[in-house]
Amino acid sequence: HRTSSTAWLHDDRCPSPLRTFATRASALSGLPTVNMENLQVVRYQPGEEFQLHTDHLDSFNEFGCGGRLCTCLVYLNDSEQSASKNNDAGVSENGVDNGEDDALFTGGETNFPEFDAAIPPTKGSALFFWNTLEKPGSIDYDENMFLNVDIKLRHAGLPVLSGEKWVANRWMHPRDFGADVRGL
Repeated sequence: HRTSSTAWLHDDRCPSPLRTFATRASALSGLPTVNMENLQVVRYQPGEEFQLHTDHLDSFNEFGCGGRLCTCLVYLNDSEQSASKNNDAGVSENGVDNGEDDALFTGGETNFPEFDAAIPPTKGSALFFWNTLEKPGSIDYDENMFLNVDIKLRHAGLPVLSGEKWVANRWMHPRDFGADVRGL
């Protein structure tokens, strides 16, 4: 169950940043940019969350592009936890307010319970992970094979407690997605 607001950005609407993101996600995954879904941008307000889930489901194997092999999630703003950890909580080194504190939020960590890990969002950082047991480069991997969900990669976007959390998602498939996503 997800409570948030979502927008899909298409390559032809703002090509430069989307192509940069696609190219970088391609470098991480080894998959061509044409295998990617359009970029999803998500806003979470206080109380909103994405409960424990996987990004791949068995039914996704029925898509022409195959299932969601991997996820690249980018944090678009800082949480108070990450900002204070990086000594960047809206105040410059000389103690002057730099006006950035209004973009901070509390809560909203990405939680991977199987690894007992909750990642605090840090603006500009990426979280990349494989969603399936089968991966390109693995023995006997074939882009047409049935993809089995890797249940260890279940994760949740924990509730935002205050402020707004912004993220962008790029999901990659074993075959051409047909979204006309292009890299640089």
